[in-house]
Amino acid sequence: MNKSLTFTFIAWLLCAPIIANALNNDNGSVVSYVTAPGGAKAYYILSLHGQDTMGNKKMEIAVGENENRIFTSLLTNQPSNSPQNNLTDFSNIELSPDGNIIYFQTSAWATSDAIHSINLKTKKVTYITNGDLDCIILGGEYQGDLVVQQHRYFVQGGGYDFLWLFNPNGKELGLVSDNTDKSKVCPLLGN
Repeated sequence: MNKSLTFTFIAWLLCAPIIANALNNDNGSVVSYVTAPGGAKAYYILSLHGQDTMGNKKMEIAVGENENRIFTSLLTNQPSNSPQNNLTDFSNIELSPDGNIIYFQTSAWATSDAIHSINLKTKKVTYITNGDLDCIILGGEYQGDLVVQQHRYFVQGGGYDFLWLFNPNGKELGLVSDNTDKSKVCPLLGN
């Protein structure tokens, strides 16, 4: 077995009890999760039973503590006709390098999701920008900034999907790459 497969298998074995515990907790099924530094907490996107008032699948973002014996809800569906305010269909959960902010995506526009954050101290939910969150820079000059793939349009017509750098408040810092291969971009910026 090669080293990357061995590492993946070991990581899966270590995480399996967390996922199994969450699934057996009547909290729904785990869509995705991220573990906080030190491993004392894990943040989950859960798919719940039923639908919200607008017919979307019920979902929840929750924190699991004490080896996932205790779950606390941080956010449940909040449907809206405004793409920026629509908090449904949660995906792609990520944690800031300092462990204080959760980032996640929601359904929004026909060509793009929306990226939001939850401040774990204040529990405030904030819209960041449109697009797909490719990575959060873990170190260096851009630590804590977000690499986002956005669909944009040329003036003369046609579209393109490039990678852009945004700060945690949603301010665009600049073009990162005209390629959408985050595996080449994120390591260069500090991951």
